[in-house]
Amino acid sequence: MPEGLSLTQPSSKAAVWKGFDLNSLRPFGIKTNDQGVWVPYYKRDRTLFRAKLFAHSGRSWWLGGQGLGQIPYGLEQLETRRAKALVLTEGESDTLALRLAWPDSIVAIGIPGASSWRPEWKTITDGFERVYLSFDADEAGQKLAAAVQADLPEATNLLLPKGADTRAVLQQLGKKAYRALIEAAEARKRFDVAIRKQWRVHDLYERRAA
Repeated sequence: MPEGLSLTQPSSKAAVWKGFDLNSLRPFGIKTNDQGVWVPYYKRDRTLFRAKLFAHSGRSWWLGGQGLGQIPYGLEQLETRRAKALVLTEGESDTLALRLAWPDSIVAIGIPGASSWRPEWKTITDGFERVYLSFDADEAGQKLAAAVQADLPEATNLLLPKGADTRAVLQQLGKKAYRALIEAAEARKRFDVAIRKQWRVHDLYERRAA
């Protein structure tokens, strides 16, 4: 167990965390006591990589594993997945919101920070039919989406409401609203592809007619 936290049953102080009932998060290995909420990062084989403590004050920090760096959150889903769709989102709570909303039909993986993307992480998407990017609708989130799409050009970027993140949309507007964002992104991508095909035809004709 990582240093610095003795785990117990949830305390009354932290019965709810970031809008989640903590009991609903227990299947993901999340525990709590009077110090805060302990969120484990697992490797693909479900062995513990390291954990992060979210104090009740709002601060957060890594526990143990000094010098290990970072990995995406939720990798343990990849070895047993049956879902055909993957959503890359930002941070732990956005990932948890997606996992709770669609426990069987998608895999949600959290990039641990807006500037933490690594090109080698693109292998996470291997084998999925559809890949969506669901990052915060702010400047940092836009930069993260651009960095990820540079390595994953076929991924479909979701345009969240200004200032929103994935968890906020799901908690405040619900699954139907989030599904509408997915449908809009898919339609936009189909339109963009159709327009590019049209202009390729135009360009080809102009070259041959010249």
